[in-house]
Amino acid sequence: MKKNGTPISNLTTTKIQALLAYLVTEAHQAHPRSRLANLLWPDQPERSALHSLRQALTTLRRAIDDQKAEPPFLLITRQTLQFNQASQNWSDCAEFVKLLQTVNSPNTPRDEMVEALQQAINLYQGDFLSGLTVPDSDIFENWLITNREHYQRETTSILERLSTYFETLGEQEEAISYTRRLIELTPWHESAHQRMMRCLAAVGRRNAALAHYETCRRILAEELSVEPMPETTALFEAIRSDTWPTETHQTLSIPARLEPPPTTAHHLPAQLTSFVGREAELGQLADYLIDPACRLVTLVGPGGIGKTRLALQAAEQHRDKFADGIHFVSLANINTIDLLPTAIGSVLELSFNDQIASYTQLLDYVQSRYMLLVLDNFEHLTSDLNLVIDLLRTAPCLKILVTSRERLNLQAEWIVEVKGLSYPSAEDMKSSSISHQELAKGATSFGATQLFMQRAKQVNPHFQLSPDDFHELVQLCRMTAGMPLALELAAAQVRQYTLSGLIQAMQNKGDRLGTQQLDIPQRHRNLSALFNSAWDKLEESERMLFSQLSIFPGSFDTDAAHAITEGSRSQLATLVDKSMLRQTVPGRYDIHPLLRQFGLARLRQKNEPYKRMKDKHCVYYATLLQQQEDNLTWGGPRQPITAVEQEIENIRAGWQWAVDNKKFAEIKQIHRGLFRLYKLRNWLQEGAHVFLHAVETLIGPKNSWPIAPENIDLKHKQLVTNKQVSVSIDQLDLKIELLLSLVYFTDLIADYHTALTAAQAAAKLAIHAGNMIQEIRSYLVWGNALWHRGRHKLAHFLFVQALTLARDNSNTYYEAESLQYLGNVYRQRGRHIIAREHYQKALTLYRGEGSQQNEAQCLSWLGYITSSRGDYATAQNHLKRAIKIYQRGGDRYLKQEPLRFLGLIQQNLGLYQDAQNYFQQVVDIAQEFGNRYTMALALSDWGINSCYLNNCDQAEIHCRDALAIARDIKDRYSEGYTSARLGFVLTSTGDLPAAAEAYRRAIHLRRKLGQDTIAILDLAELAWITMQRKQSSQALAQVDEILSWLESNDTTYFNELPRVYWRCYQILQATHPTDPPLRLKTIGVLDATYNVLQNRADRIENEHLRRSYLEQVAIHRKITQAWRAEQSTSA
Repeated sequence: MKKNGTPISNLTTTKIQALLAYLVTEAHQAHPRSRLANLLWPDQPERSALHSLRQALTTLRRAIDDQKAEPPFLLITRQTLQFNQASQNWSDCAEFVKLLQTVNSPNTPRDEMVEALQQAINLYQGDFLSGLTVPDSDIFENWLITNREHYQRETTSILERLSTYFETLGEQEEAISYTRRLIELTPWHESAHQRMMRCLAAVGRRNAALAHYETCRRILAEELSVEPMPETTALFEAIRSDTWPTETHQTLSIPARLEPPPTTAHHLPAQLTSFVGREAELGQLADYLIDPACRLVTLVGPGGIGKTRLALQAAEQHRDKFADGIHFVSLANINTIDLLPTAIGSVLELSFNDQIASYTQLLDYVQSRYMLLVLDNFEHLTSDLNLVIDLLRTAPCLKILVTSRERLNLQAEWIVEVKGLSYPSAEDMKSSSISHQELAKGATSFGATQLFMQRAKQVNPHFQLSPDDFHELVQLCRMTAGMPLALELAAAQVRQYTLSGLIQAMQNKGDRLGTQQLDIPQRHRNLSALFNSAWDKLEESERMLFSQLSIFPGSFDTDAAHAITEGSRSQLATLVDKSMLRQTVPGRYDIHPLLRQFGLARLRQKNEPYKRMKDKHCVYYATLLQQQEDNLTWGGPRQPITAVEQEIENIRAGWQWAVDNKKFAEIKQIHRGLFRLYKLRNWLQEGAHVFLHAVETLIGPKNSWPIAPENIDLKHKQLVTNKQVSVSIDQLDLKIELLLSLVYFTDLIADYHTALTAAQAAAKLAIHAGNMIQEIRSYLVWGNALWHRGRHKLAHFLFVQALTLARDNSNTYYEAESLQYLGNVYRQRGRHIIAREHYQKALTLYRGEGSQQNEAQCLSWLGYITSSRGDYATAQNHLKRAIKIYQRGGDRYLKQEPLRFLGLIQQNLGLYQDAQNYFQQVVDIAQEFGNRYTMALALSDWGINSCYLNNCDQAEIHCRDALAIARDIKDRYSEGYTSARLGFVLTSTGDLPAAAEAYRRAIHLRRKLGQDTIAILDLAELAWITMQRKQSSQALAQVDEILSWLESNDTTYFNELPRVYWRCYQILQATHPTDPPLRLKTIGVLDATYNVLQNRADRIENEHLRRSYLEQVAIHRKITQAWRAEQSTSA
């Protein structure tokens, strides 16, 4: 292995060398990472093997300079790896194959063919990858052996053709040379020995020819324990007696072409459509088909899943691996096992003797054959497997590849379970690193989407997938679970339906979705026929059980199946064997969505059995979740969460049934655990949707909810309780909890209108119920919703109410939470000292309660406030402690806040690239969880940081996107924040009118929210723009207003103070002051600017960070330069 002519020396391990060799050799397809990991590290658990693969890949990419290559050598996705055939590379194997293609082309002239054969034979320098071995991987070793045999077989064929050609041409020395290599490669090749003897005699080397006979005789005795054939001995005698016609070769005609030896006969039907996806399955089949221990491989799966097409593709890829051919036998129309020998014999083109049983003749024929039999659609012949067994026993070199809806249940059987084609997962769809537009363009990355697109274009060449359509296409793929037949039938309808129409058709009349295309088997022309064919093969008891099991919307375990349907483990196993169920892991099962749809339709034909099953399902999962709810704690063990997550689809279905049928007992059982799970996993959008549906079903539409008035007072609660709430006390607590759950999730997804309405309703019901804790919680969430809407005074009032009630009831947890919320109000209004006091008190109480999650939240805000006064070291300690707590609790969502604050610190220090990395992390997490509030803030932070990195075009995009989000969620704080950030970027790009407008909007919002400190920065920027627009008198008036405010207020926690002073100095300096008072004022502002900057720099103990703060931040650098220049002038 060389790069630029120099051996690659840093392929440090055999495994890395093997990985590169495998990818280069098999460059025609992408390889799933899981398969590569198993190929090279088969003894490791999958997770460890994948880790080893990642490490090897990193080393490999470094060794071959993949990152610098254009185009890259490796095509890398999250799921697959592939060597890039379009990269700048040369491989002897690839060149060898290319030369053979030239040779085998019917249009290649003879001279070019001879040259290509000679070039190919010069490439063969010995065994394929000689010396490379991975002894702990049988799969890799089998791959090596198979390829070595393949290249040796091809080389033997080339040498045979060249030696024959040159002997016929009369160029005996050339013939001798190629024959000698042929004998070295295959010493038992007796016809080659004969050619050697003839050629030696033809050039007058009679003694050498006679000696070679002895060599031939010895080799055959040693290798095969046989004597030479009579033809060889006769040639020897003729040469010895000088009767061999040495001139015969002159009378032989020179062939126009160099024909290869007779080709192997294959019986594989040509396919009329392209093959899509299935890289993992093809890889698994490749391993099985080259493994001598795998004699019988069964592709198992329901009808329409693509078993036949997969078998044909795998067979096609192994055409050259079976000397006696690959033979496809369709059994769809074979009704009895007695006809099986005849069906196979017919494909093999056997002429059966009427006097001998066809069964026996078939066994006799295959016993010495090295072939692959593909037996398609075997499920209806599984009652008698004697022929399959006898074929395997009689023919040791025979392999059988079976497709069936049922397993054969033979000891020799190796199973490949065929599932649907791949399609984007929920994680892919909410991934922050890939936009939906990119996903839509990359539809071909997934087998299911690629298949649908290809088939749809065949039906309608004008069919196009817009980015907005991608969600609907993914929904269609999920509904079909990637079943190829269902996707093809759906694609056949694109001239009649839109994608949304197709989805509706699948939901409402999936059994009638079909096609009239004549080249599709009758049994596959509609889904109903496909299902009925499987249904008819079930016993009555199996039909009943399957229809009952269709009540499970997701996977389920044996215990649940038995409790709800009374189905036994053995009955479930029978349905698995018949491909009606899939066993995902031992003891756990699921049903293909379309099969479930049909089974559920059968169950619904009788209403009472359906309702009974739904009730039993709901009660079972309500009980299960209630038993686990105390284990669903923040920072607690992962196992209970995983166990509940595994049942989430069943829990959702149980909850939906309970809510829709107003089963209050089951709702109460499920609610607490469901809320905790959604909260722990940060499933915010789903939480909001689920609890809104529950509240509207059990209480009524949003506009009918009971609302507590805003003039609520602890001493006058009768204002709330005048009108009695018409609901039983027994149900009241549950309804309050549902409202509070709704507030929690709608607040986090920035649906503040719903959060506010639900909080007011919860407060009214809590007061009516006399539940003090629920009342406190209602005030807190109500106040928080108001705080987000910019109504700080009323929010402050409600937080004080909650704090008073908490202290009166000696509830330290809610006392701490009330203090934390009050701290938020003071912080946003710029009163950082009071906010800091509240956070510290809350922190002490939280630690006493052992509430680490809330402790981390307080640490985050203390870090933010501390950084505002320039104490960056302490701030970073607070923030990193918060992140550590979140990591320990496995909470990715809550890390957004401290990560963003760390980014702001890096930005303040002039470490813009580090800041960029933090902001990108925050945006990724916010997008992943749908946190639009933080998304708006972090995007605008990212925007202004991009501007510092001289990428103002991208900065403007980020800031405008951020402002659009802030306005959409109607959050005044984030709108003011993003407007100011946009103003800064527009100033940098020179769009001063738009920048001024952005700053005026920011100042208006800040002042309405009582954020006078932050508004002063925006006013300073606006004044600078005003001066730039030649409105000096107005700018100077604004400077006077700013300086007056700075003299009258505490600016200890004003992080942007140096910038504000600098803008004031720039404006004063721009007027070219000549009169002494104005000149003195200008110098005084510059001195104040420099002193503030130095005081803040002195708080940074780290020399490197202090230098970065002073030199890398452009305004800080300018302040220092201006002050030194002024000092020099004064001196």
